[in-house]
Amino acid sequence: MFRLFYLPIFLSVTACGGGSSATSNAPTTVNPPLLTIDQDLLDLIKDPIKVNMSGEDDDDGDPAPETDPGPTPFDLYADAILDFNTRAVLIGLETLAVTPDSHIQPSGSADFAGFITINIDPLDRFSAEMALNLDFDDNTIEASNGQFFRLQQDPDVLTAYTGDFLYIRGAIGEDGVNDLDLDVRGTLAYDASRLHVSANLSGTLLGDNAEGLIIRTPIGLGERFTVNLDGEKAENANVIISAMPQIAP
Repeated sequence: MFRLFYLPIFLSVTACGGGSSATSNAPTTVNPPLLTIDQDLLDLIKDPIKVNMSGEDDDDGDPAPETDPGPTPFDLYADAILDFNTRAVLIGLETLAVTPDSHIQPSGSADFAGFITINIDPLDRFSAEMALNLDFDDNTIEASNGQFFRLQQDPDVLTAYTGDFLYIRGAIGEDGVNDLDLDVRGTLAYDASRLHVSANLSGTLLGDNAEGLIIRTPIGLGERFTVNLDGEKAENANVIISAMPQIAP
């Protein structure tokens, strides 16, 4: 398991704006969060500086023969962010309007891929890849996450956390044709650190033909949710899922 990696630069995660349940075809503009990464930071994540947790000298004589270990979780995470950003810019994800009710898929299913982000504050957040299946026959949403990473800006630290969230009561169309609801429950862990999340998320499909989606905790008034980090409630936290249709390999 990956322990702790220090980065001289911080991986920026923008978490501005959001969506709400839509009951009309009004062209409401929303601003989903984008994970941004430049090439220098991509190189740093792919070649991180390992912290010697034991404090002992790791030099034991002749160097071991070099082998190709294959992509690390950090490689896969960074590549996924780069791909997500490239596609998001291409379709203008940040400025997409809510999908009109008449353009919502009437039957069948659709697979989406993206990220879940738990913002503790502007300098501390958690994120992981997300996969979502929207079933328009049963009007349900199923979701799962990949490896979670905690990204802290002060100091610049990237930490891999263990654990997965449960995604329950996923529903389409409860309060309107283009209404997405999904509840998130669970705990992530790293050593003695714990992140506990219990949140009800809602959102919409975005774009004229559902080119994206955003599901998040309420902005302003709305249902209460709790995010606790190391035994303390994160008063200014929010939880956001942003995704685009999955591309077949």
